[in-house]
Amino acid sequence: MLWIFKAGGFSSLFIALFGMISLIAAAINLRHPTRQRIDFIGLMSKATLYSVGVGICSCLAAVFVTVPKNEAWARSPNFHLIVMEGLGESMAPGILGFTLLSLTAFLTALSLPRIPSD
Repeated sequence: MLWIFKAGGFSSLFIALFGMISLIAAAINLRHPTRQRIDFIGLMSKATLYSVGVGICSCLAAVFVTVPKNEAWARSPNFHLIVMEGLGESMAPGILGFTLLSLTAFLTALSLPRIPSD
């Protein structure tokens, strides 16, 4: 799990923060469902999703800038493997964020039938 934060970089902190807020709100909503909480969960989930996008983009940018600047990597016969490793690490924000979002969506879906009628 720690490799996700190392590979994902600074953006992983925002993904974890926004994702955990969404997940906790969904868990609270499962116990005491309200329409207002659903709206809050939706907006926090959007913040998480946008953070995932920023995280993946920043990681890809780091790979595409760092690998060519390193002369040894750029001329290496294993260049493709170096780039593949970087691309794999770039998926860390998505793994973290989409896991939290899927759990949030699941808990929110379970709470929907229990929301009192207005």
